[in-house]
Amino acid sequence: MNFKSLFNKNKISNKLFLLFIFIVIAMFVHYSFKLNWFLFITLSAIFLYMTIIFIFTYFLYPEISKTKKLPAKLPQVVAVTYAFNDWTAVRYTVEKLKKLKYPKKVPIYVITDGTCKFLDSDKDITQIVLPKKYFTGNQINVKATIMNLGLKKIKTDYLFCVDGDTLPNADALINMVGFMTKNVAVVNGILLPSNNKNFLEKLQTLEYNFSWGISLRVLSALNSISVAVGGMCLIKKAAFDKVGGYDETNVTEDRELAYRLMEEGYVIRCAESSRGYTEVPNTIKSFFNQRFRWYTGEIATICKHKKFLFNHNQDVFGLIVLPYTFIMQIVGVALVIKMLFFNFKNWLIFNYYYLLESLKYGVLSLQFSKFVYLPSTTIMGGMIICIFIIFALLSFSFSDFELKPKYYFPFFIFSSLYGAGLLGIYIYSMIREFLGSDYRWVKS
Repeated sequence: MNFKSLFNKNKISNKLFLLFIFIVIAMFVHYSFKLNWFLFITLSAIFLYMTIIFIFTYFLYPEISKTKKLPAKLPQVVAVTYAFNDWTAVRYTVEKLKKLKYPKKVPIYVITDGTCKFLDSDKDITQIVLPKKYFTGNQINVKATIMNLGLKKIKTDYLFCVDGDTLPNADALINMVGFMTKNVAVVNGILLPSNNKNFLEKLQTLEYNFSWGISLRVLSALNSISVAVGGMCLIKKAAFDKVGGYDETNVTEDRELAYRLMEEGYVIRCAESSRGYTEVPNTIKSFFNQRFRWYTGEIATICKHKKFLFNHNQDVFGLIVLPYTFIMQIVGVALVIKMLFFNFKNWLIFNYYYLLESLKYGVLSLQFSKFVYLPSTTIMGGMIICIFIIFALLSFSFSDFELKPKYYFPFFIFSSLYGAGLLGIYIYSMIREFLGSDYRWVKS
């Protein structure tokens, strides 16, 4: 055992920060029994206020994520991907990279361990071969390690970074370059699932189209995009080098990188017409592993950069967006705990007798006043679901997603239970992070 690590100041600080969060959650759950309506009104007011801000921002900045004109002096861009164990996936990625539209030639680099044989005879590809020891998985974050080593060997203006299982559209790159002004360090593309056959894949298709909807334009306008999407993004090489590349100790290197870039005064944009397609998990196990990694990395990033919270130097992101997101996550975790362990029994009993009375006397004979006996957390949860559905439908129109009949039942689950399931994984990730679990990056 490394006793020095037990007394590492950063680790102690992070544990105290997480402990504070657990205490806040416990207090929320405890006092919500006595202050149900007070909490309901307060949280509803905050939620409604932020919803109004989001709506106004959405309509005030209609062009913020639209394609921009290319600069008069075209920058040099190289496309970079990596091959990690599965050579089949990267073969398709490379073929897509060859078809990228751009006025200048776009060199293609693939970071490998030298065993990707089909690349040896491809004259259009430059391999960056690293020792196999970097691909073994012994590092905390294999991807961050090999990308850092590989990108050091490349001299260029911009890096078009694409995951080895992502398929960018031909115009994905050219639609990004125009966003690269002086203070922009990263331009994200929109990633959508390439597989949507089984129920779990359909749920993720709904989630991705929702995530890349309204919030994309709003967060861009507020300079509050806080992730440099590793799956497909355009990175300013000088900015990447300035902050020291990816953090190899964080399992979500793209999110942590964004915080350091923002700390240096850079902003991140997203190009809504730049599309790419990625394979999403198709089993419960692979889905859980992916989300556990995402949430573990997110929690570690927030702990590391907790000084961003309520920090006026970070403008709207530090003063409003991050605190609001953070508080709503805490509230969400507390609501799930309260609903599962305290309200669920009463909710079942209430609806059981309500159903019996409905069958006996008819729905119209029931008094609406009986609804006041519902726990306020249930009412707030219902209100949030209704607003969520409205936002989801607007987001689908934004991302050109058609809600076909085959998605109706998945959409019902997505709107009601899916979020609670994700919060359950988030709770588990928080506990594991607090206990100091030794988690390492693995390809989902």
